[in-house]
Amino acid sequence: MSAPCFRTLATVLLVVASLAPASAQPPGVQVPRVATAPELNTFRSPEPLPRPGLVSDFRQREPRDGRPATLGTTAYLSYDQERLYAVFVCIDDPAKVRARLSRREAAQADDSVSLYLDTFHDRRRAYVFTSNPLGVQSESIKTEGQDDDDSFDTLWYSEASLTPFGYVVKMAIPFRSLRFSGEPTQTWGIALSRTIQRLNEESFWPLVSKRAQGFVLQFADARGLERIAPGANLQVTPYGVFADARTGAGGDVVFDSTRRLGIDAKVGLGSAFVLDATVNPDFSEVESDTPQVTVNERFEVLFPERRTFFVENAGYFATPVPTFFSRRILDPGGGARLTGKAGSWLAAGLAMNDRETPDTDAATALVGTVRREFGRAGHIGVLATLRDAAGVGTANRVVSADGRWTIGDRWAVAGQLARSGSTRPGARGSGTAMFAAIERDARHLDISAQYTDLSPGFDADLGFIRRVDMRQVEHALSYQWRPDGGPLVKYGPTFDGYRIWSHAGALTDWRARPRFEMEFVGQTSVLVDHARSFESVGGLDFDKQRSTMEVEVERARWAIAAGYEIGTDVNRRPAAERRPHLVDRRAAEIELSLKPGRYVALSETYLRTHLYQRGAVDGSRTVLANDILRSKLNIHVSRALSIRAIVDYERVAPNPVFSAVTRRQPMSLDILGAFELNPGTAVYVGYVDRLEPERTDVALPWNPAVRSVGRQAFVKVSWLFRY
Repeated sequence: MSAPCFRTLATVLLVVASLAPASAQPPGVQVPRVATAPELNTFRSPEPLPRPGLVSDFRQREPRDGRPATLGTTAYLSYDQERLYAVFVCIDDPAKVRARLSRREAAQADDSVSLYLDTFHDRRRAYVFTSNPLGVQSESIKTEGQDDDDSFDTLWYSEASLTPFGYVVKMAIPFRSLRFSGEPTQTWGIALSRTIQRLNEESFWPLVSKRAQGFVLQFADARGLERIAPGANLQVTPYGVFADARTGAGGDVVFDSTRRLGIDAKVGLGSAFVLDATVNPDFSEVESDTPQVTVNERFEVLFPERRTFFVENAGYFATPVPTFFSRRILDPGGGARLTGKAGSWLAAGLAMNDRETPDTDAATALVGTVRREFGRAGHIGVLATLRDAAGVGTANRVVSADGRWTIGDRWAVAGQLARSGSTRPGARGSGTAMFAAIERDARHLDISAQYTDLSPGFDADLGFIRRVDMRQVEHALSYQWRPDGGPLVKYGPTFDGYRIWSHAGALTDWRARPRFEMEFVGQTSVLVDHARSFESVGGLDFDKQRSTMEVEVERARWAIAAGYEIGTDVNRRPAAERRPHLVDRRAAEIELSLKPGRYVALSETYLRTHLYQRGAVDGSRTVLANDILRSKLNIHVSRALSIRAIVDYERVAPNPVFSAVTRRQPMSLDILGAFELNPGTAVYVGYVDRLEPERTDVALPWNPAVRSVGRQAFVKVSWLFRY
């Protein structure tokens, strides 16, 4: 990318940022220093205690922005030399409180309280610590202009208990689990929230309103934090995986034993930077990916990153056009990552050797980014990636500049420019990418418009780019009415669509989709939409249409989410001597969750996609049938100890007259016992078995002849040492 392009983008960002008026900040709270940590038993009374650091007057964000919270919540803040404390006293009928034991970060359907900490007081990002009424933890990082980073893990402590008047929760956040400046006196941004699921209610202190652009921007000030430091925060986590496996069937059985040892290390550099290093990193999965339909899809399906080393601080490397997607590093052997913030500057770097790539045996992956923050939640940054397989003369480089800034209280704009360069044996290539967006986020009216331009030669080996040679205009407009009373919480229409052209000017895709959504008290929602679209496949043009209805109901002991879709699609993998052609499509998805008590949860997920020759829906005219079924059982003995079993089944049944898709019926059994003391200390004992039928013309669950084609028993142990 040329230097003038970067200078132009930076100039536009700074000029627009200067137009943003300053907004009044909410009142703050003086956080008292205490000699001893607060005890949970002290707060087993619904009456507020005359203690410093008390906050109340929680206000709704949802469903009725700005109104007082339906049920009372009082919180008490304090700190000592090593930890920040927050105690929540929540008024409610204990019989109606939604809470169950589950694994960490798996209690999203429960009532909860959260503590938000903007430790650098830059009003751009915040740590989020959440606990349900039984003390089950989750944590994340919230960054303005990005999706929440739910992959963030750190060590902190929670206690919780149901009471005759509701429940109480105590959080203790070690300062060494946070990053912040080295000033002797600290002022942080802070917010506290409470979620009451059955009322569809999320309330905050201070009010974090939907009427204003920005989330962290609206935090209050937490003052009075003196003589605290994050410390060196040296962490070492060795791990070991011990597994015995058998693959194949019949006379082709292969036995394999794995004894894999590795280590992850983390050290704080100063007050704001963290260096992570790994040798033979722990990338073994303890749970398979969530089921998705992958048959007859036009483009690659995204499976999110779940590996421990890469998920932490992933937001540092996020850009609107994702030029870095860590799952492209297939088999990392070792490397390091540096992340941190100094003043208004953020910097991050990642270096990793990849022992397996699509086109060579090994490669080096390098990623670096620098970002400068300004104005109200504005930033401009540069990110560069390199994948280099020097042994075969293959390299790919991408340089990207992006920015985001707010205009007034409701508008935000963002942009990105990128250029790639690739060297392959006997060939070189380059390409560009551009992105621009404007959005309005408010209580009633939301508007967004985006423009994306990817040239034919744009190539990002370490990114997630589904397609190139495209110019796309995308827009969405929605309006929501929010009645003051009655069963309806909010309802309204959304209109969205896009048009895509090639760089030669040919129209390749378009879609227009009106939707209408209603949300009711009691966590019930209904959505209906109808989409008309066009796509060009292999030089053939197709006009498609699709109608959808979705219903979701969440209750204390059960939940159901169901959707049905009817319309047309393209048979993209036709049988030999046939061309892609338009077919009728029926699709259904249903997920049923049963929670009979606080210790047991059962979920059933079923996805069905059926393609038919047009004008006929009988079995003889079937083009392709795809069924996916997942059964999942969780039993929790305590917050730390659990047993989980998953049965996955998929049936892909093509009609060879019309489809070239391969028939298959895989099934798997996945059993895991877990003892998870904290994010770094855990013991897993598991068994996985992959099954296939002897006959493919009989559905596997009723097939009397099945065979195991791969089974594994494993023990995985990791232990966090923190200094």
